Amino acid sequence: MTMNDPRDALMIGRTIKTTGITVLRAEPSKGQDWWVCRCPCGREFVAHGWDVRHGRTRDCGGHGKQPEDVAEQSQRNISQEEEATSEEPEFLAWFDGACEPLNPGGTASFGVMVKDNDGAVLLKEHGLVGKGSAMSNNVAEYAGVLHILKYLSSRPPGRVTIHGDSNLVINQLNGRWRIKKGLYLSIAIETKELLAYLRGLGWQINFCWIPREQNEECDALSKKTASSASRSRPYSHRG
Repeated sequence: MTMNDPRDALMIGRTIKTTGITVLRAEPSKGQDWWVCRCPCGREFVAHGWDVRHGRTRDCGGHGKQPEDVAEQSQRNISQEEEATSEEPEFLAWFDGACEPLNPGGTASFGVMVKDNDGAVLLKEHGLVGKGSAMSNNVAEYAGVLHILKYLSSRPPGRVTIHGDSNLVINQLNGRWRIKKGLYLSIAIETKELLAYLRGLGWQINFCWIPREQNEECDALSKKTASSASRSRPYSHRG
């Protein structure tokens, strides 16, 4: 099994102090960031990593299975997933954005990177979003995601996990948070529309939050653009 999230190795064997839940292994048949966990009652159950990490899943709810039942089902699901996706290319992507020296109102820029399943870098770029009162960190972050999606639109459909350290962007694109009023509204809508279009073509696109220290390369790329903004051509977005 390929682990797409850099936190995956750290999750396995971890016991959440506030709930007593222990993470045993990934459950890829459910999608990115789903885990087989052991409840304090001894039963095993499947839960989403975000809920486990933040204490929203507190126990199995009395619906857990005995370990051997979960193991057998997990193996069947893995085999089915491998058969179904063996021909699909897999990608990993990262984005970051900055708005300096003021947020909002400064110079907004982004940095992005895309790798294939073998770790080869396919895309490593940075760009200027714009300057002035309409710019913000969130606008810059969304510009990074949009740049990745436009790159993917030129390739045959496959699977991709897009990583970023913006809670707002990741949670909005995962559907957990609503997109509200703000400077980023128009570019967020454009990003959601392109995301829906790509998924309609067959793309499997997941978004995963990572800590800032695991996103240093794209952070540096985005700030590199800001430092040379006077020589850069703005990256335009609708609205």
